[in-house]
Amino acid sequence: MLRALRGAADLLTTALKPAATAANGSYTVYGGMMGRRFLSTPAPEAAASPAADAAENAEVVEDSGEPTKTQRLTQPYSSQAITTLKLDQYPLYVEREWWKTGKRMTFWASWRQLRDVKRRQQVQEVGADRMRLKAIKFNTILPQAIRDEAAEKMQKARRYDHPRLILNMCQFTGRQRGKIKPYRLSRHLFRRFADRSALSGVQRAMCSPSMTNNAENNTPELASLPSELLCQLFTYVPNRKLITEIPLVCHRFNNILNDDKFWSRRIRTEHLVRQPECEVSHPDYQPKRSFHSMQTARSRFRDWETQTIHVALGHSATVDSVLLFKTEQQDNKQFCLSGSRDRTIRLWDLENVRNGVEDTWTVAKDETAHLGWIWNMARDETTGNFYTTSWDSTVKSWRITDDGALQNLSSVNVGSAAQCISATGSPNELVCTTFAKRVAVIDDRSSEIVAEHKLHKRAVIALAVEGNRIYTSSEDRIMMMVDRRQMGRALLFEYSPSCYKSCLSLQRDQLLTSTSDGKVKLYDAKNFNVLQTYTVGSYTRQVQLDHGAHLVMARSARTRYKFSIFSPGTRSRQWGASHELAAEPAKFDYLPSTKTLAIGNGDSSILFCFPPSENAENLAENPGNLAEIPAGNPAENPQN
Repeated sequence: MLRALRGAADLLTTALKPAATAANGSYTVYGGMMGRRFLSTPAPEAAASPAADAAENAEVVEDSGEPTKTQRLTQPYSSQAITTLKLDQYPLYVEREWWKTGKRMTFWASWRQLRDVKRRQQVQEVGADRMRLKAIKFNTILPQAIRDEAAEKMQKARRYDHPRLILNMCQFTGRQRGKIKPYRLSRHLFRRFADRSALSGVQRAMCSPSMTNNAENNTPELASLPSELLCQLFTYVPNRKLITEIPLVCHRFNNILNDDKFWSRRIRTEHLVRQPECEVSHPDYQPKRSFHSMQTARSRFRDWETQTIHVALGHSATVDSVLLFKTEQQDNKQFCLSGSRDRTIRLWDLENVRNGVEDTWTVAKDETAHLGWIWNMARDETTGNFYTTSWDSTVKSWRITDDGALQNLSSVNVGSAAQCISATGSPNELVCTTFAKRVAVIDDRSSEIVAEHKLHKRAVIALAVEGNRIYTSSEDRIMMMVDRRQMGRALLFEYSPSCYKSCLSLQRDQLLTSTSDGKVKLYDAKNFNVLQTYTVGSYTRQVQLDHGAHLVMARSARTRYKFSIFSPGTRSRQWGASHELAAEPAKFDYLPSTKTLAIGNGDSSILFCFPPSENAENLAENPGNLAEIPAGNPAENPQN
């Protein structure tokens, strides 16, 4: 079509050439189309007869005083030159209205793009008026008649006047999806142009780091590698060195290893863990600590047979409660408190248990601690006191003296058999549950009940406390949350028609529960939304939520119990499991800082599980407690 247009223009200029020359004596048309060669290419007639051209030029200068032919051919391209040479006048330049407004179909990539252009023109015309009518319509101060009139005008407006009908599409292909908005290109063309450096400000990523030239040989430095390669290399470094030593090398390594995105990416790729939003948004959430806890827990229970197991005998009845803790007053010694149905409390030294010296395993005991079965224990990390509940309806407070003895501080009668107890709520307050549907708050200083509620209809068997939030579960199949400041009503509750919650574990706005039908459920503690559910057996005895894992004690269909470990998050996978336990377990406790597991059994024994012997010498360094790991200052390193 362009050839046809050029041919028609040549015929037209040939026919008009004599008339134009005779009319003004100063105008000569060269070539066919004006847009190609009219400023730089000499005319064919000029090349054929230079003498005639010189005479013609002289005649032109002599008659009208306009630029000569040579001057016309050597002028730079500009709008002033086009006006001076009259190249914007007929017949050299014919401007059609259909081309000017872009109505020609071959000018656009698709008919959708042409339709979008029309819509944009309409919105440009009436967009301001539509905005004013909309403001009048929704203005509650104006009279209703004016608002109705504005609404009627908007209703009668044209169909395509709405700005939401405007589409953003690729200007070359008309593609509506996968666009790079700043460049108004589809992703395919963007990559094609970027590969050829055809886009301003865009360069294809290249692995060509700047190398530091050594005087002897050109040796690349490790710090000059791209950050992506450094992140990949850091995955092969031991985790503890990655936290304590590598950040001290230089500022760049320190910035990479202190970035939360680095650890979050490793959690997703290496452990395949998807953490819930309630945990990620918690103020105490630290991706570095979570990754370290997952790595520790996964390596700790990878092979059950490799760990050191000791069976401690001392009680004469079922051990219903075990509590692992460390004391700061006695050089970070590790102890275990156990309460049994024989009404005694024993204090075990874990260092002696690990060394195998049986005569010194029990360092303290009280054979008349309670008059009934000892059911549960809790410890206050601030004061170091621990508390016990019993079937004799009492809650007792204890402390360990400097010489290692157990001293009873106070006793509170709660009216019925005490079941669960927690000291993780408000300072100097305990929360206790009973078999008489009672949840009581006890002041540790005055040993009195300061608040209570009886919202459950049966015995309250599970408890979890964080601040002012108190979570309880009962045999009436109801799980609820109450506020310490408003004990009279439940803020959240859930009713399960087929099972009840046998255990609750709370941490960082996550509530992990075990059910009587062998399932484990993870809830958002703020709204009781179920994040995930998975089955572990026919009955779930106990669960514990740790930074790096879900610890579960469940019974299989063959009435055999196993201790299992699952990955945290919303897509839990089993990381390890124990063999079938010989005795029926009652309660377990796990201490992440020492990687020690204690299981109280129904045959009056306690099962102490320690990490493999090759890692025992690293326990004193507390690899699980990141709060004790120094952050380090890269400026102290002389290499910087």
